[in-house]
Amino acid sequence: MATGDGRIYVVDLHNHRIIVALPGAHAGPVVHVRWQPDGKHLISWGTSDSLKRWEVAEPPLARVAIASRDALWAISPDGRRLAVAEGTQETIQLLDAVSGRIIHTLHGSGQQSAGHFLFSPDARRLALVDPYQASVWDVDSGQLLARLDEEHGLKGLITSSAFASDTTLLAVAASASGPSLAVWDVLEMRPRLATPPEMSYQSGHITPDGSLIMAIPGQSPGTRGEVVWLRLPEGQPMAEWPRLGVPLGENPFSPDARWLLTLLLRKPDPTFELLGVFSGVPPEADVVLQRIADREQMSRITGPSVPSAQGFDGDGRLLALGYRDGSVKLWDLRLDEEIFHARLSSHPVGQLGFRGDWLAFSDGSAAVQFVDLAALERQSAEVGLGWDDE
Repeated sequence: MATGDGRIYVVDLHNHRIIVALPGAHAGPVVHVRWQPDGKHLISWGTSDSLKRWEVAEPPLARVAIASRDALWAISPDGRRLAVAEGTQETIQLLDAVSGRIIHTLHGSGQQSAGHFLFSPDARRLALVDPYQASVWDVDSGQLLARLDEEHGLKGLITSSAFASDTTLLAVAASASGPSLAVWDVLEMRPRLATPPEMSYQSGHITPDGSLIMAIPGQSPGTRGEVVWLRLPEGQPMAEWPRLGVPLGENPFSPDARWLLTLLLRKPDPTFELLGVFSGVPPEADVVLQRIADREQMSRITGPSVPSAQGFDGDGRLLALGYRDGSVKLWDLRLDEEIFHARLSSHPVGQLGFRGDWLAFSDGSAAVQFVDLAALERQSAEVGLGWDDE
């Protein structure tokens, strides 16, 4: 399938999935496209340039089966482990990320509501966090190290969490009794910091290194307001920013704390701007990529639908965005441009992650699927798309 603006798409008619997208195939309208007899090459011709021959292959995929279609999962920073929580089950499976072999069955988390996993930067600790509790395990032994919940002193709802540089898990909780925040040391099960109620913070997001909190003050519907950056451990305000939308997910930061992701509505919605994702999914929204060091808005990334998942690779070079139409977009943060976009599933993308040169995603099919990015880069170079051109 070709378009008037120079794009070529290869679509699997069985599942209506876009196998390959060539956004810059020709500089102008594509007027002719035909398969060659081997079924692996396309010939195309555009009005503004010459005849071109393309080698076409599906994105190289691998799969690791998981038992539940609604399972929560995460990959360790070293790419060796895959943690999986099966819906409302009170156990967690720690798997070999390549073979899918069970290494440990972790106990002690209790029933979980919607939450997320975190591995410590050295991959030696695993945390499972939801709004009501946070649990931490030793990855090597499978031992439960701590579980913070209301029974153990937690007051309010956890809005964000991160492992500090000393592998201590910090959790930011919004108070249930007033507009204030508390930072909890989960392993010691005690608060390290509480903001005064007169500061009127309704929620907060902690950076992955545990050094800063982006605090969101309470505001009236229809006002955009500002966010306040607090430096830890003292909690002193250090800067205020105009609010460019709603933070995307529980951890809207890149692993190196250089980038912030927010959802910016295409049409005003005061309820969403006040309550964020708790008010439901907005009908139309773009992703804003903002550099934390100088507050500069680098990009406004549009997509085919509302983003449903996001993930950064370990070195902060690539951003992956998943969408409700099953497509995945890769954004190169150094080049500030899209380098890959394809519909990898006919179902919404639920989660995204990275394992070295592999992109991982799930779509409710009871499996974590892996795309070989190195092979995809080679395929792009072979058809002249220049994955890594500087």
